[in-house]
Amino acid sequence: MKSHIISFYNYMDIPFEPVTEIMEKEDMETELKTVIKTELLLHKEYEEVLKAGKGDIVFVSLNSELPRFNKESIGINAGLGMFSKELEDALIGHAVGDKFFISVQGKEVQVEIKGCKRLTVPELSDDFVKSLKLDGITDVKGYKKHLADEKLNMYSEAYTEMYASDLFEQTCEKSRWEIDPEEKEQFYRLWSRHQKEDNDFHGMSFYENYEGELEEMERNDSFFLMRIIMTYLLFCGTDYRSIEADGIDFGNIEKITEMKNTVLNPFKNYLKDKVRVIAG
Repeated sequence: MKSHIISFYNYMDIPFEPVTEIMEKEDMETELKTVIKTELLLHKEYEEVLKAGKGDIVFVSLNSELPRFNKESIGINAGLGMFSKELEDALIGHAVGDKFFISVQGKEVQVEIKGCKRLTVPELSDDFVKSLKLDGITDVKGYKKHLADEKLNMYSEAYTEMYASDLFEQTCEKSRWEIDPEEKEQFYRLWSRHQKEDNDFHGMSFYENYEGELEEMERNDSFFLMRIIMTYLLFCGTDYRSIEADGIDFGNIEKITEMKNTVLNPFKNYLKDKVRVIAG
């Protein structure tokens, strides 16, 4: 590999003012509601009930000339319109053991209710929080604070990575390079091929509004990316052409992400006390 970095710029010399991002109260409340709802659903249970209500799973035997309505046993959600509105609406209010007839598509259907189950989701309460057995958290107030802290930490990590990526890119631009023209052209061909395959797959082009400037933009983008990928691989001890026989596999997102995370760790550690997220 002829292309190489002559000297890597010291990222600590790039000015960076501490950043405070604010997570608005409304956004936090919305996210907490989603997290809590998901947690409650994880603890859902089905209980046997004697009479069918809307949304219950009703197990029935159907007898009819219609193939769809001729089943020895089938579970149907009452009143949700997922199987047959006429049948589902008719189930509501009937009890286990009931037998009755309904008309569907001009045909008579005999229905026998074999069983019924109802989904129950626990309410958010101190007892529910205690059942989660979270260290030192015994009530709803403490649980919500715990979730809010987790969200703030998650967003803090995300913002730190975003600023670390930006700092890394600036470092790549400020570093001194020796780029072999042939390798630069090879990298561009590989990159543009991947772009075309990706655009063809999605039926679109990111550059569709830049006719006439497309190639220049693509070459600039690929050269910028080439330096970033080379830096990833330099710090991971890999020749960029060794990932594939004919060059880097741009579609191997997992591999590129793994390299990126390895390289960005020093940048994220440098910024962890300089980037924070607070609740508004």
